[in-house]
Amino acid sequence: MNGGSGRLDLPGVSGQSGKPGDEHSPVARSSDQSLPWHSDSDVNASCSRAHSDARAQAYKILSVRARTEKELRDALSKKGHDSAVIDDIVGEMIRCGYIDDVDAAHRWAAMCVNERRHGAKGIAMRLVRRGIDPDLADEAARSAYSAAGLEEFEVALELAEKRVKDDDLCDDKARLRSQRRVAGFLARRGFRSDTIARVVRELFR
Repeated sequence: MNGGSGRLDLPGVSGQSGKPGDEHSPVARSSDQSLPWHSDSDVNASCSRAHSDARAQAYKILSVRARTEKELRDALSKKGHDSAVIDDIVGEMIRCGYIDDVDAAHRWAAMCVNERRHGAKGIAMRLVRRGIDPDLADEAARSAYSAAGLEEFEVALELAEKRVKDDDLCDDKARLRSQRRVAGFLARRGFRSDTIARVVRELFR
């Protein structure tokens, strides 16, 4: 106790109050040294930089080719961005119209139909692999065939005819092998089973 002041003197700290509010207090100094302090402006600046980096990378990714929402999410995730930042940037790209899975699905399906290499199921599977919702992919594939005025049978028959040679019809064994080969090929291209059966009947009747 120091005289009649009522102040408690800490050992070795003569004349200092030791109150946390005092800038000379050993308590204050110890606190400053052990607890890192960040202002709201520091946190906001860090968040802003993270969003700016992710936004710039999103624009770069989308400038190469159109992407689905899933493709952009996966690409940003591989760049090491936080999920919350990815949610914000992907949402921004969707609002700006840079990502539109519905439009992309219908455009890609139309391109596939024009290539005349896959059935509706095969086209839908290709869209799903790019991140399109399965129901949307199926609807886009069927709509593309309808819009093009094509039937799966026409496309499947055209593809199958190119794979059948004269030697494949020379005897029953060769005919059977060719039928199986054609059926397997069309199945892998995503044509319906009834379409495949119709094509086989047409080619090997």
